[in-house]
Amino acid sequence: MNITLAPEEILTISGFKVTNSMLTAFIVTLLLIIFFISFSPKSAKPSKFQLFMETVYLTLKNMVEPLLGHLTVTFLPFLLAFFFFILFSNWFGLLPITGNVGFNHTNAEGKIELIPFFRAPTSDISATLALALISIIVTNAVGFRYSGFKFIKKYIDTSKPINFFVGILELISELGKNVSFTFRLFGNVFAGEVLLIVITSLTYGLATLPFFGLELFIGLIQAFVFFMLTAVFISLAANHEH
Repeated sequence: MNITLAPEEILTISGFKVTNSMLTAFIVTLLLIIFFISFSPKSAKPSKFQLFMETVYLTLKNMVEPLLGHLTVTFLPFLLAFFFFILFSNWFGLLPITGNVGFNHTNAEGKIELIPFFRAPTSDISATLALALISIIVTNAVGFRYSGFKFIKKYIDTSKPINFFVGILELISELGKNVSFTFRLFGNVFAGEVLLIVITSLTYGLATLPFFGLELFIGLIQAFVFFMLTAVFISLAANHEH
C-alpha cells in the first residue's frame, strides 16, 4: 500500500508540475461539461433520467430558496456547480482506476512504488483549500455588493470598543470557516479512501462492498454540506444588517 497525504507529480509541462489530483480535477470538469450539455432537453417527452435530474435540481433549489429568496436565480448556478464538482470528485476517488493505475517509480530508498495517474481532487488538501477560499471570497463579495463599503464594518468597526472586539471575532470566524471547510472535506474523503484500501487489502475485497456504499453516501453528504453552508453564508452576507 502506498498512501501519501500529498498528491504525486505525474508529468511536467513547460516547467509546470501536474499532479494526479490536478489531472483528475480536469477530467471531472470535462465530464461535467459533457454531462450537462448532453442533459439538455432534446424532446418533448423527457426520459426517466431527465426526470430524475430535474427532481434533483428542484429539490436543491427548494432547499436554498427560503434562504436566498429572489437571489436564488443569481446564485443557484454557482451553488450547483460547487455541489456537482465536489460530488463527482468524491465519487471519482471510488473508481477502481483511482490509485491502482499508474507507473512504477523508484523512490529515494531504492524501493519501487506505484505512482497513480488519478486521485480524487477532494483528497488533496490544496484543492479543498481552494474550494473553501472560493466560497469565502464569493460570500464576502456578495456582502460588499449588497451592503457597499459599509460591509467592512463587520470586521473593522472602531465606533465602540465592543464593536471593535466583535469585528476581531468575525475575522477569527472567517478563518475558522476556511479551516472547517478545508479539513472537513479533505478529512472525510481522504480517510474514506484509506479505509477502502485497508479493508480491501485485509479482506481481499470480500468486505469492501458495504464500506464502498458508505463512502458513496459520505461523498454525497459532504457535497450537500458544502452546498448548503455556502448558501447560508451568502444569505447572511446579502442580508447583513448595519
